[in-house]
Amino acid sequence: MNSYSNILKHAYHLTKSKPVLWLLGMFVIGSFNLNFLNVRGFLPKFHLAEFSIPAVFWYFERHPAGLAVISLLVLVFALASLVLTNWSRVMLLLVVKSVMDKKYFGFAVEAKKSRFFLWPVIQVSVITSAFMLAAVLVLIAPVLVEDPLSQSVLWVLGAVIFLFLLFAVSSLNIFTTMFIVVLKIPLKNALNSATDFFVANWTDFLGLTAVLLAIYLVGFALGTGFLGLIRLSARIIIDSLPNAGFLQFSPLFTIIKALGAVLLWIVLGILNAFINTALLLFFLQKITPVKFEEKQEASQVVPSLSVP
Repeated sequence: MNSYSNILKHAYHLTKSKPVLWLLGMFVIGSFNLNFLNVRGFLPKFHLAEFSIPAVFWYFERHPAGLAVISLLVLVFALASLVLTNWSRVMLLLVVKSVMDKKYFGFAVEAKKSRFFLWPVIQVSVITSAFMLAAVLVLIAPVLVEDPLSQSVLWVLGAVIFLFLLFAVSSLNIFTTMFIVVLKIPLKNALNSATDFFVANWTDFLGLTAVLLAIYLVGFALGTGFLGLIRLSARIIIDSLPNAGFLQFSPLFTIIKALGAVLLWIVLGILNAFINTALLLFFLQKITPVKFEEKQEASQVVPSLSVP
């Protein structure tokens, strides 16, 4: 746990000292962050239940061009999200490592380096995602079992296996990316190295993951709670003032809600940056054992972790 506390402390100092990491963190998991902008009605909600599925099929059957356009837009969005997410991951690793080595010469310099690592990292992301999709298809086999008791047992067993696979595959994704970006190892060798690294350190990494997950959940709960408090306060003000219903549609009220949603997105970006920085510190500590200084001011730069 002492090692975890040092990692968390250094990750905090790094994240605090470089706000550019917050920006990268806002996109490091793609559209996942954007989904939370709809929390508690801060953005318009769309209720799919209001649409008739047969009517949708009927419409697209008679308007194939519309189906083609929507399919193309979904594909473009998916590809853009894939590129943006992985580029942000690469950039976050490059920026953090450069700052630690005291060789950070600006965002543009790191962005220029990132193009050499983007395609291999995208390949890793696609490979791991495809593996998880295949695992999900296999683990839904209990639906084919008719006996209720056997089906329940298989569902529980499948859930346990899925959680383990999710942890293992996610870990391989993370560490393979680090071997590629930090140590500049080719993709095939990086996959092998990441597998060996995971096998040797999975128990320590599981402990760190649990700590980081708890931090993320607390941070997310505080952020959404604050957002909900803003909305509740605005609602109370509107309900307490006579003839104030027009505020619901005023540009000012809309701007306040939008700013609240953006604030939550920034909070999530900071959490993402902090967590990914902590994971990188864990990785570097394992491949190059370093004795962290016990005392360090928040304004100081984290000491360099040299990598052979």
